[in-house]
Amino acid sequence: MRKTHAKQGLALLAALCGIALVSLAPQALAQEVKGPKITLKLSLWGKRRAFTEGLEYISAEVNKRTGGNFNIKLYYGEQLSKSKENLDSISVGAIDAALFCAAYHPGKNKPLNVLDLPFLPLANLEVMRIVHEKIYAHPSVKEALAKWNATVYMSNILPQYEYMGKGKPPATIADFKGKRISLGLRGQSDWGVYPRLFLEHAYGITPDNSDIRHMSPGALTQQLIDGATDAAIVAIGAEPNMKEFLIPGLVRQLEAVGKKICYLGVTKKDIEALNKKFQATWIHVNLPPNTLPYQTEPLGIGVNRAFAAVHPTFDTNKAYKVVMAVAKIAPKMKELHALWRAWSPELMTCGLSEENTHPGAIKAFKELGWWEQTKKCSPMTYPKG
Repeated sequence: MRKTHAKQGLALLAALCGIALVSLAPQALAQEVKGPKITLKLSLWGKRRAFTEGLEYISAEVNKRTGGNFNIKLYYGEQLSKSKENLDSISVGAIDAALFCAAYHPGKNKPLNVLDLPFLPLANLEVMRIVHEKIYAHPSVKEALAKWNATVYMSNILPQYEYMGKGKPPATIADFKGKRISLGLRGQSDWGVYPRLFLEHAYGITPDNSDIRHMSPGALTQQLIDGATDAAIVAIGAEPNMKEFLIPGLVRQLEAVGKKICYLGVTKKDIEALNKKFQATWIHVNLPPNTLPYQTEPLGIGVNRAFAAVHPTFDTNKAYKVVMAVAKIAPKMKELHALWRAWSPELMTCGLSEENTHPGAIKAFKELGWWEQTKKCSPMTYPKG
């Protein structure tokens, strides 16, 4: 018949994000040198690694301090119990102790799963230890573990490592060659068309050497949240003075899930090269720090100007009425909707000229007294030939 060394089962618990709980026999560890011969079998999964070095030390130290009377034998590779069945094995007395990951048993010890939440503000290992011990001492945690005949002994703390990877971390857009990149739909100018131009002609990134996906902005944002892509495009709105920026809801969605956002911008040199190649007029702008969530440094962005265009045969009176209608409702819309926050008469006229603007629109702008504002911006032009 198998001997038991404590009334409760013994558990050593660990969460994937680097927290761990242990349950051994406290009364046995309190003894030194003298005592009965005891061998405690402790179940582990995987091979010996950083995660288990603390247990290797405890096993050796306990053996030394008890003169070899108390042995904690470590069983790797799920020899005694499956990693997701350690609580069950403890509850029926099949094992003495186990490394236990709380996230592996979410329905069995819900109070402990609070420590699995991402980006907890645990600044260092000492703070982690204090927080973990406070959680372990909470009545709801003890009650949850008691259902499995288990108790907590100690923490097997690992550093926080939410971000992991291999190889050289990407520091520029060019470093994403060969990686997964999510862009907007092929027909979307700011989300799909322009990013493809930038990737290919400024950085040499093409579908031949990288995994470039085209999808809706919502889908690419979700891919970034799920970790299904390495990088995604984001479009930002602005007004002509580059003082008011419209942060897209998709960035707010990323912010809301609590994942830190890392940004990589474009350089002025990149913008100038593209303008020369395509006879374009992209503008390089440094986005001030803290314009976007988690943006601590200036961020280089490429800005293009967008225009509401119609065919030259569009009715002059209709063009006039459209401009006048927008001019009438815009001040009120600016108060009601975030998308209109950047609106101004200057925004409506920047880039317009006698050559590129519909006669009906010109008439409206002149009646409004706004046409002189066009002199503040260089006119929009089309590529030649």
